[in-house]
Amino acid sequence: MLTQMKVPMKALIGPWNHVYPHLSGIGPAIEWRGDAVKWWNHWLRNQETGILKEPQVSIFLRESQRPSLKTATIPGKWMELKTWVDRKVRSQTFYLGAEHQLQNTESKSATHDLKYVPSAGLEAGLWWGELTVDQNPLDRQSLVYETAALKESMSILGQPRIKIWVSSTAPQTHWMVRLTDVAPDGTSALITGAGMNGAHRISSDAPVAIEPGKVFPLEFDLHLTTWVLPAGHRLRVAVSNSLWPMIFPSPELMTTSLFVGPKTPSQISIPLLPMDAAPRAVAYPTPEPYLTLPGSSSKGSTWPGEIKLTRNVAKKTARVNWSASDSTRYSWGTQTDREAMQFEVNDLAPEKASVSGQASTEIKLPGRTLTWAVDLELKSDAQNFYFQYQRKLLQGPKLIRQKLWKETIPRDHQ
Repeated sequence: MLTQMKVPMKALIGPWNHVYPHLSGIGPAIEWRGDAVKWWNHWLRNQETGILKEPQVSIFLRESQRPSLKTATIPGKWMELKTWVDRKVRSQTFYLGAEHQLQNTESKSATHDLKYVPSAGLEAGLWWGELTVDQNPLDRQSLVYETAALKESMSILGQPRIKIWVSSTAPQTHWMVRLTDVAPDGTSALITGAGMNGAHRISSDAPVAIEPGKVFPLEFDLHLTTWVLPAGHRLRVAVSNSLWPMIFPSPELMTTSLFVGPKTPSQISIPLLPMDAAPRAVAYPTPEPYLTLPGSSSKGSTWPGEIKLTRNVAKKTARVNWSASDSTRYSWGTQTDREAMQFEVNDLAPEKASVSGQASTEIKLPGRTLTWAVDLELKSDAQNFYFQYQRKLLQGPKLIRQKLWKETIPRDHQ
């Protein structure tokens, strides 16, 4: 939006997971609503608040951290940019090397093959932006390229751009790219990543099947990120063909190849901290206390919930179960929310992957209980997705109303 839109804008970008900055359970939680009020007073009340004279972008520069699902506060500091578009952009290009190194110069020619593992990917999370674990188990199922130990720190700010020369034995293939920070002890922390369906290499509106065995370039941006790698750490690029269960798996077994060298210069461009960026002079205030209704209390949370991975080694199947719940007691009764999802894939038959989900909201009132419940099923074969979604309203055990949606959707290069 900052790059494309031509209207006045102000951006506040921090390491929060789908939540308001003052309500984040993971620090830094900040009080941002004062700036929002200044913005609205300027545009809605014609008040001179000075908001347009301030830097356009405030962004949190994350410092290197050990991967953990229990991180309480993301380390780092706030940075300000006068504008996003006019910032003094710097970048550093690394070439993927024949010996799996990331280097400043083009590599000699080499071809690296990778066997598709449909069930690989849980270490990257259920969606981009989560806290994640050590990436090494997933890295071992990927093609990996990394720098030597950095002699000085590297500050990343922006969207890394990957360009890889690839081929596949199947007409439908995903390429998933992750950027990680490798500590001296070998721990691999996820910095950012993204992926592309190879059939969408020319157009997502009009996908075209991959010609098996044909070599072609694939170029795309990784997600916006900030990160400071200390001296002594290494930068790693990991390329895989699966990021399950975040991304629905491709339907065919395959082997892909990645090419490096003068004629196929696979590379990644790393955006560095702009020269005109500066630490924020005054830190954001801590959030104002969250007000609750008198007599009310809550427990639990619908995110991040609990995740369990189960593998059947003999059958080559994998299943991820996710579930979460919360409950709030009010003066008039209680409200309980429950959610669950199940993801299944077979490494020998990835076309038969599936996702199912259940969610409900139960309201207990004096003398009666109301429940809104939904059930989702998404299954696939080589040709189609089979979608079913059911919604129910119950009073006690009695069904009051229900509706069912069913649809068969051609895969169309998905």
